[in-house]
Amino acid sequence: MEMEPQDAISAAQGPAVTAQYKPNLSEKKPISPIYTAISLLLFIAIGFYVLNNNFTVIIVISIVILVHELGHLLAMKYYNYSNLGIFFIPFFGGAATGSKKNITQKEETIVFMAGPFPGIIIGSILAVVSLYWVENDLLSSLSVGFIFINLFNLLPIYPLDGGRMIEVLFLDQKKTLSLVFSCLSIAAIIYFVIYYKNYILLIFAAIIASNLFTDHQKEKVKRVLAEDGVEIDTGYENLSEEDYQQSRIRTIQYVTAFNNYDMDQYDVHSKKEKTLAQAISQILDPAPLRDLGIWQKLIIIIVWIASFGSVWLTGLY
Repeated sequence: MEMEPQDAISAAQGPAVTAQYKPNLSEKKPISPIYTAISLLLFIAIGFYVLNNNFTVIIVISIVILVHELGHLLAMKYYNYSNLGIFFIPFFGGAATGSKKNITQKEETIVFMAGPFPGIIIGSILAVVSLYWVENDLLSSLSVGFIFINLFNLLPIYPLDGGRMIEVLFLDQKKTLSLVFSCLSIAAIIYFVIYYKNYILLIFAAIIASNLFTDHQKEKVKRVLAEDGVEIDTGYENLSEEDYQQSRIRTIQYVTAFNNYDMDQYDVHSKKEKTLAQAISQILDPAPLRDLGIWQKLIIIIVWIASFGSVWLTGLY
């Protein structure tokens, strides 16, 4: 006899489940090139309006972001990621997407580095050329754009590339580093808001604070699930029906976005349940396989710090 939803929930800590309880999460579809083109045109159009019709600046920014995201995309393609794509977000930039199971520290670190580092190299070359060989305003603007935008992405702030790279390199200290860098970043942003009276920067502080709060809730769910005996170091696809039920209960309890979900109302095929299942998938996302030694990490950190020296080539220090 098929169980009622409330029986299935209580079974999370009791009898085994015979009915399907865990939604099947279909693999994400790759982003269409048409969607990429449309998002880029929208990014340019809105940026053109916001920047008071300064066409040169918005084109420079668009080129820099496109090259940056292509770097991520090519690295993911090299490591056999699936569902690759790029999209642009007005006011914020762009994003390269892809997925892969059983990723390693080395692979994920290189994917993060492949966005900003090529841009910094390109910007440095353009800066030298514009300083010593060809005096050209567009060339100078491109060099500044490539260097500053990519250096900003290397700041140790989540979800910027620098913050995500540091977290991957130091998995054992991930939570502590995230908290420290996020608090320092918020403090720095508030200082610049007060000093320059540029209140739009508060948006970035709010995003960082929101990410910090969400990560705290996810870590709490993982901690409680571990106490419940649920295997948390696994992907969603390996999660048993029973463990999914318990994960569902704890996510509704501790993640604010799902507090209004009714535990007694359950439909495995509903969009609402699949949204919850997707959140559980992200909470249980297993850490990358450790394959970087101390010396490899040290070299990456040295290169990361040294890259900030490129700002001197712009002449704007």
